[in-house]
Amino acid sequence: MNLKTEKKLFEAAGVRNVSEIKDFPYRTHSEFVSAVRSKKAALGIEYTAAREFAALTKSSFAYNLILAISWTPFILMFLSVILAFYSKNWLTLIGILTAIVGNLFASPYNPARKIGFLLTIIAFAIVIINRSLIHPIGWVCFTFASTFTIIRIMNRAAWNLAHDAILKSEALTAYFF
Repeated sequence: MNLKTEKKLFEAAGVRNVSEIKDFPYRTHSEFVSAVRSKKAALGIEYTAAREFAALTKSSFAYNLILAISWTPFILMFLSVILAFYSKNWLTLIGILTAIVGNLFASPYNPARKIGFLLTIIAFAIVIINRSLIHPIGWVCFTFASTFTIIRIMNRAAWNLAHDAILKSEALTAYFF
């Protein structure tokens, strides 16, 4: 992050450093960073915000990559339709539903995400045993498991980028607080 961006973030936050923030629990940014690193404090970052700020916290390439990855469920839904016409097996259209369900289970706020993780392992095992993505069972399992896995990875990567950037930048800390 360059100095111009840092200045804009401080201006947007309406302060020049974190000590000027009303109710900020630490006197300095380094004190805040120490508390987070020593696990005396937790840094809560919304996954949606982390994804949206990837261009700021990492690069425009990272943001565009995250944006492209977020389209995975829709691409798999579209491919489900193509595969149904190609194979003339309309059961592959269930892949549309399993992509949606995989996306829902992948949400870090979904209390059933651990069940989604277990279902993903089972689904990938079925894909391996089935040895075919064209077969409806293999496709349906693949759409669920790949959507779940890719969305989870995307969210975690964006969160990690935001977490690291906040710890490195006092201006970003002020802006997000």
